[in-house]
Amino acid sequence: MNPELLKKCLSGEANSAEMEAFHQWMAGAPEDVQEHSIPCEAATGERLWHQIRRRNAITDNRRAARKILAFSAVAASILLLCLLAFLFVETDTPGNRFAEFRHYHEPSFREKNFHGLQVKLGAESNVRLEKRDGNRIDIRFEGCLLVSNTSAEDQYTAISYCQPNGIAATRKILLRKGKSCLLAYYPYKSDNLLVMDNRSLTDLPPAMAMNVNRDFIRL
Repeated sequence: MNPELLKKCLSGEANSAEMEAFHQWMAGAPEDVQEHSIPCEAATGERLWHQIRRRNAITDNRRAARKILAFSAVAASILLLCLLAFLFVETDTPGNRFAEFRHYHEPSFREKNFHGLQVKLGAESNVRLEKRDGNRIDIRFEGCLLVSNTSAEDQYTAISYCQPNGIAATRKILLRKGKSCLLAYYPYKSDNLLVMDNRSLTDLPPAMAMNVNRDFIRL
């Protein structure tokens, strides 16, 4: 037997395979059997190390795949947010170029905003707003409404309405930024369209003031 192996066996430091070889040697077993039993233990250890390295490689591959999936998910989320932001700021789509409001049976009408124009309808009124090229918004209405320009620029506006004889007419006005005006369809003038600055409402004739107070709960 190998002197080093014999020393380990006598000192109690040998493993089970080495001790088995020692006992076989003590029992008089041939030398080749003793020497063959130890490499068998080494071969088993080599197989274990091979399995460990294989499992580690599989774990590393899974971690790399998870990182790639996480990166792809983040990139897809960023792309989706950019697309939604682009669609949100886009103002030339058909849904953003037109707006229509009505006020018939509700006790009050909440103010609406359309591209910087704030609109409040009177009773039994309706309005259709359309954004044109440049800084222009066309207004087609029936009844009466208060219009306020809350944007940072003056608004050129074409107002369309129907005359008493049934013929459609159009009047162009300039809504100054920060200003408000009353657009009313009353039998007051020959063309029945009244355009008045909101600050001048107190100067209305009594009959006109009664109509305005009837149509608007608060001015």
